[in-house]
Parts: sequence; C-alpha cells; structure tokens
Amino acid sequence: MSNLKRRLEQPRGLNRFEKSSIIKMIKHLPDNDILTTQINQARVVSVCDCGCKTVDLRVPFNLDKYICNRRVPVEMVVELGGDLSPILFQLHVVDGYLNELEILKLDSTPICEEIDISKGAVEVRI
Repeated sequence: MSNLKRRLEQPRGLNRFEKSSIIKMIKHLPDNDILTTQINQARVVSVCDCGCKTVDLRVPFNLDKYICNRRVPVEMVVELGGDLSPILFQLHVVDGYLNELEILKLDSTPICEEIDISKGAVEVRI
C-alpha cells in the first residue's frame, strides 16, 4: 500500500473522522495527554490512494515525546457485520511522535462503507 501514497501539496489538519478515531484509541493509553497535544497540532502530509483510509502525519518536533516500546501502541477493530471484512485501525508512533493512522480492511479491499467507530474494539499493545 505504501507505493500508492500521494503526498499532499498543502498539508491539512486531521478531519473529524481521523481525529475521532485517534482520540478513541489513545484514551486507553497511559500519558495520553502528550498524544492529545500532538493530535491538536498534527498535519496530514500524505494519503493512500489504494482504497484504504491511511494517512501519514507530522507533528512539530518541539512537542513532548510519547515514550512507548512499540511502534503501534494501540489498535482498533470495527466489525461491519454480515460478510463484510472488519476494518483495522493502527496508530503508529515513531521516535515519540504520531506518524501514521493506518485504516484498512482486513481483506485489503477498498473501504466504501460508513465506519461507526463507536463499535470499535480497542486493544492496547504496550
């Protein structure tokens, strides 16, 4: 999927769906105030064009670092029901900073459905 990423000419802020998804995941992490500060200043610098909803993020390096021992400290799975494949959300933290919000269907097909994150099951991985 990474070969289908398109760099944005003008970085943008997180949209409501992206921000809500991250907030839902990080509320389960210790010291989540550091990541909350990063979310508020995060910029989307590239998007994937494969049909997933993955975005690459950049935050100012003068913000406090989030210290964790895993690149993906938290993830969430949303079941769509029926024969539809679940959707996986993974929050990537690199060198203490938000780096990527990966959102993809587990069968690698494009995401065309509405995603109700209130049904998401969050798993802390640290």
